[in-house]
Amino acid sequence: MQNLLERMRGGLKAVLMLAAVVFMAAGVAQAQTTDEIVKRGKILIGVCTEAVPVCFLDEKQESVGFEIDLAKMLAERMGVELELVQVPGASRIQYLLAGKVDILIAFLGVTPERALQVDYSDPYFTSDSNVLASADVAIASYEDLKKLRVAVVRGTTSDRFLTKKMGEGAVLRFDDTPSMYQALLSGQIDVVTDTLYNAAQMMKSSPQIKLEKKFAMFNQINGIAIRRDNQNLLNWLNSFVGFAKASGELGLMYEKWFGQPQPKF
Repeated sequence: MQNLLERMRGGLKAVLMLAAVVFMAAGVAQAQTTDEIVKRGKILIGVCTEAVPVCFLDEKQESVGFEIDLAKMLAERMGVELELVQVPGASRIQYLLAGKVDILIAFLGVTPERALQVDYSDPYFTSDSNVLASADVAIASYEDLKKLRVAVVRGTTSDRFLTKKMGEGAVLRFDDTPSMYQALLSGQIDVVTDTLYNAAQMMKSSPQIKLEKKFAMFNQINGIAIRRDNQNLLNWLNSFVGFAKASGELGLMYEKWFGQPQPKF
């Protein structure tokens, strides 16, 4: 667990340093159509760094995971060079809107609120969000959560969901996943909200943490995000996602990283 947290923290430091460089850079992505991206010969894709095994950093601090393979396939099908831009989870959309990346493949759940800011491709992935705690913590409903210290990662769909359901002060917000699990290790919180596969990775790395699923909050779909009002690029992305599904390549990527067949949407 400690090694995994240290790796994730190291990755986050690298992301923050990269963020400073990117936002100070004079050039921005700004490409809005497939023709513009193809003419430039490169696509800039924003990716996240802390959702194992969807998108995370390996021992060399390089981006790996299910979404990274998808990004590589996308660039190959478009016939352009791929540049991965590691983006902090809380400011993924800001990177896109500021023109620092062309698109986001960054574990970004589709929500009506986000769809007011960005356009989404057809979904390529579905994931769960759950209430997780140790076996000795009795939780059967949201009412039980009001008596406990419940953690979320700031700006996530879990944060939005629980804030709307339970009120602004009902959750403790952490800036990233490693900080949330470190708080659990140190006894600062009772409950975490996370996907089952990410929690499983944490428990595998640290046997002293024993979490069980109390109940599922929701299932979310993820899409590729682009700046709004760009139908040309959106049409191409939808064609790409449809091809990846129909060809079976998307399913093979999922099995590679999750060790099981991809669930139906």
